[in-house]
Amino acid sequence: EGGRIDFTLVDRALLDHVDTSSGSLRCGTKPHDDPFGEEAALMACTSNGMFQAPSFAGGGIAQVSKRALDSQFGPPHTGMIYTPPSYSDHIAISLLMKESFNDVVGQLTLQSNAPTRKSQPHKKQQSMMSFLCAPGATKKAASSTSSKSSTSASSTTAAA
Repeated sequence: EGGRIDFTLVDRALLDHVDTSSGSLRCGTKPHDDPFGEEAALMACTSNGMFQAPSFAGGGIAQVSKRALDSQFGPPHTGMIYTPPSYSDHIAISLLMKESFNDVVGQLTLQSNAPTRKSQPHKKQQSMMSFLCAPGATKKAASSTSSKSSTSASSTTAAA
């Protein structure tokens, strides 16, 4: 039998700025009267029964409706976000901060500087095209297209 870890560790300095007014656990498509109960937990992780456990006989994870897939989305809140089993067997955690948080730390905006890029290694992933072309081919094609368009622009200007 499985178990759940239903807590998030928050630094004491941040705790006063966490918005907990968003209410209860997202239980699929509708709220539950007892958001801390066992039934609410089951409703949340199965999107109110729309996510089915895979069969022990095989066949993989069952396909679900768009309504079931969309149940992971909702208004900003502090709490758990259960994603469809076909996406992951992990859950996301959402921590909604009060406006007072911005007063203390300032507006948080991602920058395009080196430290920000270094913190996002997934953005260095090569595109699929780089695996399908000969080395340097995509760069050559891009520069060839660029020089053709500047030649066309020069010809148009000269004709005018």
